[in-house]
Amino acid sequence: MPRYDDPQLKQFIAFLETGRPYPVNVHWVQIAQALFDGIQRILSGEQDAQAAMDEANAEIQALLDS
Repeated sequence: MPRYDDPQLKQFIAFLETGRPYPVNVHWVQIAQALFDGIQRILSGEQDAQAAMDEANAEIQALLDS
């Protein structure tokens, strides 16, 4: 389509080749939040990476099991 010839859209068009939709799960928002919270704990120095991701994993697993 001609509108996609805009050079400013070039990077966004490249994403379309590998982009995927969010997983279909009723708890997706909470799952994503658990992951983002874990990353924030790492970046803030509150926890090391292993502890933060273990905690996020436990939260996510509980959501998937519910």
